[in-house]
Amino acid sequence: MALPESPAPPAPHPEPAVDDGATTVPDDELGPVSRILAVPLIPFVAAWEAAKALGRGVVAAGRWARGWLVGVGRAVGRLIGVAGRAVAWPFRAGYRVLVGLAATVWDGMVHAGRLVVARLAAVARYAAAPVRAADASSPPCCAGSSWRRGPPPGRW
Repeated sequence: MALPESPAPPAPHPEPAVDDGATTVPDDELGPVSRILAVPLIPFVAAWEAAKALGRGVVAAGRWARGWLVGVGRAVGRLIGVAGRAVAWPFRAGYRVLVGLAATVWDGMVHAGRLVVARLAAVARYAAAPVRAADASSPPCCAGSSWRRGPPPGRW
């Protein structure tokens, strides 16, 4: 008895090509003219790719340097602030002393001025007493006149 023959495996079907908008040409189909034109362009393409990689590296290094410099700058700024406060402290203390001294002198001058004005007012009252007495005892011809108010209406 003969064994039944197994069916042959199905032939592989080529997968459908995906159309991505770009035409891809296998290396087999490049002609000699295309190969001759591609060879001189290789250094330019390599230089372009190297420039892109260098640019990315420079950007990354710049970001790292910026972070480092910002940290150093902040530390230097804090150090300068501390040093500035240390240098300014005696001047601020001196300023406070001078302001206190000026306030004390001002208060003293105000007090002295009030005393002088009070004394001058007392002297003026004493000096004005004879004038007031003379005004009160003025003769009838000048009755009602005062050196403050002037003569009464209709006189002189």
